[in-house]
Amino acid sequence: MHVSITGLRLRHPVFAPVFWWHAVRSMAQAQAAEGNLSVASRRIAGVHYTMSLWRDRAAMLVYMRRGAHRQAMAASTRIATGQVAGFPVLALPDWTDVPDLLNGKGRSVA
Repeated sequence: MHVSITGLRLRHPVFAPVFWWHAVRSMAQAQAAEGNLSVASRRIAGVHYTMSLWRDRAAMLVYMRRGAHRQAMAASTRIATGQVAGFPVLALPDWTDVPDLLNGKGRSVA
């Protein structure tokens, strides 16, 4: 299995409506995507996190490069800063570990 984790902090509160528009559409796309095993989001210490579990990396890449998520990636650099990480797992990480996982395995976006 492959986990994908994103942590984004809005550049300014004025971007919240645009952020949520993209987030809701991307979440719906992920839930319907072939190979998606789970997807969830949380806000921790002002950072908007998403964590999705995929059958494999290939399925995640198909999702990532299409539709609402592709549009969200294009808009993200204007509205937020943060990190993304993806790596193989045997089980879904615990939410308490997500910030440290991004700090250790993530790469900066925006």
